[in-house]
Amino acid sequence: MLPCSSIYKRLVLLRITMYMHDSQNMTGPLANILRISKLHNLFGRVCEAINTGKVMSKGQWKKLVKETLWKSEHNRWTLSCHLYFNLDTYTQVITSIEPCIWWKLAKIYPGVSKKASVMVGLLTDEYAILSRTGCYDKSLQSQRLCKFCDRNEIESVWHFILNCDALSDLRQPIVKWYQDNLSTSMSVGWHKFLYVILGNDHLCQVSNEDRLVFLGTIFTMYKYRMSLH
Repeated sequence: MLPCSSIYKRLVLLRITMYMHDSQNMTGPLANILRISKLHNLFGRVCEAINTGKVMSKGQWKKLVKETLWKSEHNRWTLSCHLYFNLDTYTQVITSIEPCIWWKLAKIYPGVSKKASVMVGLLTDEYAILSRTGCYDKSLQSQRLCKFCDRNEIESVWHFILNCDALSDLRQPIVKWYQDNLSTSMSVGWHKFLYVILGNDHLCQVSNEDRLVFLGTIFTMYKYRMSLH
């Protein structure tokens, strides 16, 4: 840290004080830094330090800036996800900015990469089930109904993974896992179980071995479903 007698320190303090009183007409690198601090609601901390003389250590300030920017980016990422209707399931499963569990699993077990890509495709509603057909044209919405069972339900990711009668036999390993681990749970019902299957570890911790069971079962279901066309 520079001593109080340092001309550089005095100059910076003077420039910050000038910015506090006339931010519009001040230019230069320091002014740009202070504008960014305003954008992230950190400028108040700078003013407080100038007015009171109580200055955080370099480590404390670095930690504060890192946490603030991370929170800002997370909020922006969350908002961006909510702008796309097909990411409704994704936002219920993925709650932080990091590689999802399926890519982590593929890194550990490279042989499941193809299966993991199917799971991510279902998670983002990008694979060839009918949930997105007719979303913008109501006259086409009847085409979203599942063609492979008699439940008269839209073929959503939830219907495909947990409710389609045409896939009930193939689904049994997942059903058994639910019965053994969550059938008495008050917080994770059958509907929320979808989010557990797709990778939400906040609702329920699932071992990698069990994730591989989910992955293999759903991949088999997906291949069979595609063969029914």
